[in-house]
Amino acid sequence: MREKIELRPGDMVYFKEHLALGVLVEKRDNGWIYALRSPPSRNLTAMRMKFDYAPEKSFIQAIETGRFHYYAR
Repeated sequence: MREKIELRPGDMVYFKEHLALGVLVEKRDNGWIYALRSPPSRNLTAMRMKFDYAPEKSFIQAIETGRFHYYAR
């Protein structure tokens, strides 16, 4: 039986395919405000940062399927 993932502020996810690192900032309704740092595809040395929102189930599914690497705080 798999342990239930409980996301918390400060947890990080990494999406290797896009060299993207997300930091969970604040729980809102059924999702998370997160800070995303990633490079544009045409210049992998230039990093961009933005804040965005995603449903919690999107994070959980991506972690459980191995799409995201998960780092609990």
